[in-house]
Amino acid sequence: MAGLLDPRLDHHGKTSRHLTSLYHEVQTYESMPNRRDPVSLAMLRHMITSRGEDTDSIAFALTDFQILSHYAGLRLGEYAQVSAEKVTMTKDKRLPKAFILSDFTFYGPNQRRLPQPPDTYLPLDSDFSAKLHFREQKNGNNGEEILFTANTDDMPLCPVRAMLRIRERAIRLQVAPSSPIAVGMSANRCVRFHESLINRHIQQAAAAVYNITSRSDLQRYSSHSARVGAAVHLHLAGKDASFIKTRLRWRSDTFLLRNVAGLAAQHTDAINTVPFS
Repeated sequence: MAGLLDPRLDHHGKTSRHLTSLYHEVQTYESMPNRRDPVSLAMLRHMITSRGEDTDSIAFALTDFQILSHYAGLRLGEYAQVSAEKVTMTKDKRLPKAFILSDFTFYGPNQRRLPQPPDTYLPLDSDFSAKLHFREQKNGNNGEEILFTANTDDMPLCPVRAMLRIRERAIRLQVAPSSPIAVGMSANRCVRFHESLINRHIQQAAAAVYNITSRSDLQRYSSHSARVGAAVHLHLAGKDASFIKTRLRWRSDTFLLRNVAGLAAQHTDAINTVPFS
């Protein structure tokens, strides 16, 4: 209509950089050959209820890292290996890229560092927290540290408890200080986590929760699904892009395009709020 400004243009008459950026993100997302579906909260709760009582078992250990990923949006290489045969090292070849014992730090009230972390079976209140140290990251922010507080409202999903169990398990299984701590016991053998093991754990949960039987559909769930799920959950909770990118260490906005079910529900809600004339 005459007199109205074109919303696609900025005040210089050029296509808005925000639209250009969004278009680029859509192109990037649509061109991904293997887009992953997220680990949902229902899948996570299934893992928790089906992991058994043996805290050193593979299922229990894998679930602890899925709980932590629910908060931290972990990339595979940050805690596990691509294959069972080889440990991926940092660029300087001094340490594994995956978490080691010194990458976990625990704090009590008033952010006082705890030289001896509390037993996982003791009740933790909101004054307890834990910090993750990312020595080497895909986004280049090497050495970044992220703090997580105890979840006292939903203890099975508490990231601090998961981190305590991961630490205690590694110590019980006599993992060396400079070795990856993502391990579990299988057939009386200490097994280091790797991609196919994690993929199978996540796909089993997806099959059980969503009754997925198609092999191709199950392959949409992988180790990266936990990172996608972490972003989707924060987006559903109403957190903005800046918060999600900061907490989960994303550089792009493509995570917004992965929340397909959530966006569909929001779309329906939006339509329902519009009065008919």
